[in-house]
Amino acid sequence: MAGGKESPRQKMIGMMYLVLTAMLALNVSRQVLNAFAVVNGGLKTTNKNYDDKNEKVYKDFEDAMQKDPGKTKVKYDHAKQAQLLSKNLCRHIDSLKTQLISVTDQRPWAVADTISLIDVDAKENFDIPTRIMVNTSVKEDGTAGEGHKLKVMLGVFRKQMLALLDNPGDSTSVNIGMLTKDIYNKVAQEKQSWEAYNFEEQPLASAVVTLTRIQNDIKNAETSVTSKLYSSIYSHTMHVDRFTPVVLPRTSYVVLGDSFHAQIFLAASQSTVNPEIVVDSINGHAIEKKNIGVVGGTGFYGDKPSEGPVEFRGKIYVQNPDDPTGKLKNSYPFVSTYMCARPSVVVSPTKMNVFYIGVPNPVSISAAGFANSDLQPSCSGGSLSKAADGYVVNIPNGTTPTKDATSGPFCTISVSGKMADGSHKAIGTPYKFRIKRVPDPVCYVANKKGDIDISKAQLSIATQVQARMDGFDFDLSYAVTSFEMVVSVNGQTVKKLSNSNMFTPEMKTLMNQVTRGSHIIIQGVHVHGPDSRTIPGVNITITQ
Repeated sequence: MAGGKESPRQKMIGMMYLVLTAMLALNVSRQVLNAFAVVNGGLKTTNKNYDDKNEKVYKDFEDAMQKDPGKTKVKYDHAKQAQLLSKNLCRHIDSLKTQLISVTDQRPWAVADTISLIDVDAKENFDIPTRIMVNTSVKEDGTAGEGHKLKVMLGVFRKQMLALLDNPGDSTSVNIGMLTKDIYNKVAQEKQSWEAYNFEEQPLASAVVTLTRIQNDIKNAETSVTSKLYSSIYSHTMHVDRFTPVVLPRTSYVVLGDSFHAQIFLAASQSTVNPEIVVDSINGHAIEKKNIGVVGGTGFYGDKPSEGPVEFRGKIYVQNPDDPTGKLKNSYPFVSTYMCARPSVVVSPTKMNVFYIGVPNPVSISAAGFANSDLQPSCSGGSLSKAADGYVVNIPNGTTPTKDATSGPFCTISVSGKMADGSHKAIGTPYKFRIKRVPDPVCYVANKKGDIDISKAQLSIATQVQARMDGFDFDLSYAVTSFEMVVSVNGQTVKKLSNSNMFTPEMKTLMNQVTRGSHIIIQGVHVHGPDSRTIPGVNITITQ
């Protein structure tokens, strides 16, 4: 069951957060901002611990459902509702943290969703987080920002969680917290709204840590409600022989000026021999029962899976406490899933969000927490197709290139993910790519470009005019279809046209007649590739 003393690690994280918040008021060095990343990591670990504790409560509910569904179902349904409310609100806060990092640090959503706070460059920026969370430029009272929306959601969450308890009297013994009333700021010596107190003029690092702290409070509320629901079920299914004092804080840290609150109670448990744990199914296929090693009542399972999603099932066998012979055992089935994937790294250059017209543009699409097979990307302003190692976007010829970063047009990619119930939900915000015309190829004669100094001997062996894509990373080529040569011979200017990439016999004759210091101009070079266009030519000076 959930519940337990605050670990030394949690106490240390809480103390670090208090110290760092105070030091921010002194405008201390960037090393302090980096320390916020350490605190944020500790809070995320604490949140994971809460999730583990809550999972034990839900497993206890499942056991109780097997033994007496009549007494358990209503409370079990309420507990699952509490789990869903907590998960949805935490997911919203995760999205909010990703938005803050993406906008403030100018990173794509997919990168901001997975990047560690220590790797964020704009940790000290407070203008953008304040605008997103408080947005007093729209409404001076801060109600136009995301912070106010979160405040409203927290209030609704608190009411919904209290409504899940058996009777109103339970609310006095279950400290859900999540109060968002105005707060007196001793430093500013004034009363501030909850939004302003938590997010106004706070750097990005502090805002992200504050949101992680709120997730901590949400999971703590989930623990309190589900534990209360479970404790109301009959308890005679287990012979209690051990009591452990437990201190369960409403939150693992307290902001200076606030009060510390905690639940103190006795947790009852049973001292038993280690249970028998077996795994008997992997990915829906029965396997020979594999006994799992158990130490101190905890099983330790390990495997080397193949690539892809893995689901494993098994049973936990414990002695039936109501059987005096000790021969009967109760079995409790379990199921768990995880994803096995190749090690990979995704690099998304923030200033290269460009798609080129008329060429296949490779795109890598991923989302934290989703298998690639569960993603459904869509594209507007172009066409999106699956490729061997990702996706390809094609912008059709004739498309107008992007004028500037604000007016477009853009090619927009949106992604939805398959949820646990089979439905699909939009992930993050659509990502815009600028549309650009493929750059002009460069004209070459005798393997030289631009203003060319060349000997008559070198010129005599030149046979053609070429177009090359210098410095362009795509596998793309243009062919010269025609060009014009202008040359001065014996005081007369002569123009000749070639309807291919080759110098005509007349051109070669004229080239043989030029003398040192003469000039030859290659102009009107027409090329064809994904499209047809005219490119600048070359100016040739005969050196000898």
